[in-house]
Amino acid sequence: MKRQTIAVDIDDVLTPTNDAIRVYVNEHFGANFSVEDHTQPGDYVGYFERIWQVSKEEADHWYNSFIHSGGLVVTEPLEGSLETITHLKERFDLVILSARHEDQVEMTHKWLLKHFPNVFSDVRFISGWYHGRKISKGEVCLEIGASYLIDDNVEHCMGAQENGVTALLFGEYGWSKENPVARKLHRVYDWKQVREYFDAKG
Repeated sequence: MKRQTIAVDIDDVLTPTNDAIRVYVNEHFGANFSVEDHTQPGDYVGYFERIWQVSKEEADHWYNSFIHSGGLVVTEPLEGSLETITHLKERFDLVILSARHEDQVEMTHKWLLKHFPNVFSDVRFISGWYHGRKISKGEVCLEIGASYLIDDNVEHCMGAQENGVTALLFGEYGWSKENPVARKLHRVYDWKQVREYFDAKG
């Protein structure tokens, strides 16, 4: 029997990127944002500029400063992620599916090699555009034959479901916890619940 494929997002799924950005902004831009500040309900697009109460240009500057500092390389995996991913690899093929931008590809591979060596059979980046055409994670899941997507973004999860892919909405972040569309998705709050979900499938 052919093994099924699980596509896995990185940011705020495998590693707590949102909180790493919060800590960086506090340290380098004189801010004092708490964990609670970074879990305020709000739309995914433009989330940082709203909770930071700065212009889009300023928010982009802070975010890009974090990226260019190498912040994505030094984050640690979320609790339980490595153990669960290793467990799932016994039964499933695992693929990374990220919307990270082109300038983050090299650092992403470096991070995966450090924390998840020889685990993922492929690493895909959509960045809003894919081989010159706009494409969703749901469409990429179809192209690579993924049966499941684990992602923190409601839009990506809904796009997967619309393409017949089972989506697991990961975590409870500001951009998802009060989103009414999220009620249509199966939610997993941590990697322990991810493991329990797939173990229940036998």
